Amino acid sequence: MSLAPFGVVVALALAGPRSYDGPNAVAAVDPEPAAREYVPAPRVPHASGDNGATRRPVVRRAARSLGPVRARWGIDAGITAGAAVPALVLDRWVTPQLPLTPLPTEPADLGRIDAVAQGRFAPRVATASDVLVAITIAAAPLVSLVDGAWAARASTSRRGRAFAHRWGTAVLIEAEALALSRVVTAALKHAVGRPRPYTSLAPEDVRARDRQGLTEALQRADRSHSFPSGHSSMAFAAATSLATVLTLDAPKTKRARIVIGLAWSLGLVAAGTTAALRVVAGKHYPSDVVAGAAIGSAVGVVTPLLHARRRRR
Repeated sequence: MSLAPFGVVVALALAGPRSYDGPNAVAAVDPEPAAREYVPAPRVPHASGDNGATRRPVVRRAARSLGPVRARWGIDAGITAGAAVPALVLDRWVTPQLPLTPLPTEPADLGRIDAVAQGRFAPRVATASDVLVAITIAAAPLVSLVDGAWAARASTSRRGRAFAHRWGTAVLIEAEALALSRVVTAALKHAVGRPRPYTSLAPEDVRARDRQGLTEALQRADRSHSFPSGHSSMAFAAATSLATVLTLDAPKTKRARIVIGLAWSLGLVAAGTTAALRVVAGKHYPSDVVAGAAIGSAVGVVTPLLHARRRRR
């Protein structure tokens, strides 16, 4: 008896799980494992723009923008009072007690621009400038009143409190800008001591109806307080502080942009007209009103910006 079939069976048993069907035996083949789906690793963008995965990721900081203004009530009220009281003391009590400075014996040597104010004295024009600067200053809280009432309509609850907070904040910041502008102007007036343009005139040099006014003006101590113009600084401080507060507080809508544009344009026109009237009235030289406008504009813009909230965008 041949041992060959027996040897084949033993070999197949030792080789593993096989099947034998006679002479056509075929070895059982394990099924091929399923191929894994290849998922590429996420590629991190780099600042250089090469999309390299080995570079450091870009860290983007949130952009910051200026939001609505907010007041620190105790501090801002103290600053406003601390600036307004010295200015009031200088204007009402110190200046009237000063001795009269000698009048110039001849017209001062001025530049071409300032020379246009020489020989001018118009009390009625000066009165018009007084009225216009008062209107400009009064317009700031009135416009803020309307803005606060309009903003309170969007409040879902406590509309009265929202209105009072917004209007009070705007008025306090505007008053602070006016007080700071006034005290800076008053201090410069006393430090510089520049004679006003009408001091080179004699009563017989003007019209008969203005002679009495010129005589009284020449007897006042503020005849040497020409630089800078207080009316110009106050008008520009009121106009720019109101417009800046509205710019920071108003929502970014088409109607708000129109209101902001009107506030800037009308305010600057009123302030510029006030400055021009002071030159025509013979109260100030053009350089006086330019300096006053610069002081008022700087204080009127910077003061609200210092109170603006910084918010991430």
